[in-house]
Amino acid sequence: DYDKAIDYMMKAYKKLDVITERNAPYQKVIYTNTIGNLFASKKNYDIAISYFEKSIRMADSLKFSTLKVPGYVSLLNQYLRINEPQKALEYLNSSSGDNLKKYLTNFGMAPVIDQAYGVIYTKLDRFDSARIFLEKARPMFENSSNGNSKVSFYMQMADFYQKSGDKKKAIEYFLKVKEFSETDGQLENVKTASKYLDSLYSETGNASLAGEYK
Repeated sequence: DYDKAIDYMMKAYKKLDVITERNAPYQKVIYTNTIGNLFASKKNYDIAISYFEKSIRMADSLKFSTLKVPGYVSLLNQYLRINEPQKALEYLNSSSGDNLKKYLTNFGMAPVIDQAYGVIYTKLDRFDSARIFLEKARPMFENSSNGNSKVSFYMQMADFYQKSGDKKKAIEYFLKVKEFSETDGQLENVKTASKYLDSLYSETGNASLAGEYK
């Protein structure tokens, strides 16, 4: 229920106006980015982008460059979310993208940059480049204790292999998505993986498994 979630985040944001703790202005930056992501989930993309950009400006006014990172990451994800990979690539190669890459590298998160390039090149059907970047990112995500990040990356790997024509590897990664998502109770991911497994098994001539996943 995104409308209620947004309503409560707005109330939380206003409460920061009456809080005297020194971290309140910094918390406002985080809340602003969170509100943006809620609008993005609601598919109000223009409003979401305005909140992401606002969070970056707020962090800049506080002279706290680290707080810009969530806003930059959200902007990049937004371009991927609305399936505009060329815009995402242009953004990643822009001065704002350079700032994002610098901050993430300084925090030991360079593989996230590789992941972004891998996803973008997959969407642009530039599969040789996509493979290079996804393979560079893979060790960090496979060793991550964050289940959501791992499943998201496996989904991206599955998408890459499916689009590049390697159905065997696509099946392998969609099975990983299904397995980890069932463990974490992420039923929407289980549904998505099963849908693709149905199609992939049909295409590879395994009608029995296709029927099972259907």
